[in-house]
Amino acid sequence: MGGDGNREGRVAEGAGSGWDEIPAIQDKEVSEPEGDRFGHRDLEVALRGLLESTKHAPPYSVGLLGRWGSGKSTVRALYETRLAEDATRSSQVRTVSFDAWIGATEALLSKTFHRYHSGCQGTYS
Repeated sequence: MGGDGNREGRVAEGAGSGWDEIPAIQDKEVSEPEGDRFGHRDLEVALRGLLESTKHAPPYSVGLLGRWGSGKSTVRALYETRLAEDATRSSQVRTVSFDAWIGATEALLSKTFHRYHSGCQGTYS
């Protein structure tokens, strides 16, 4: 590899100087619009338009797909917060969330989904 064999030592020495002053935003779910630093509110509005449009007749399922940390949980939480603020709307819309990561196998994932689905629709067979 040639060159400077002490490069890693110099990088490690400089690691403590000023790094603690770099601003950072935590990667956690946000449920209030004031905490939305990445503009997920626009996606929440689009989701609301899709779910509550009179052009679509329920029942239906919507999945929020994206990479880890892309804001799926925040979009859901923002929507649920706004939904809870309106008694009429919240009595007409039911949201169900489940963590697919708990389903280590396809069979367990399927069982988990069916359990949540039956909570919304009654008996599932």
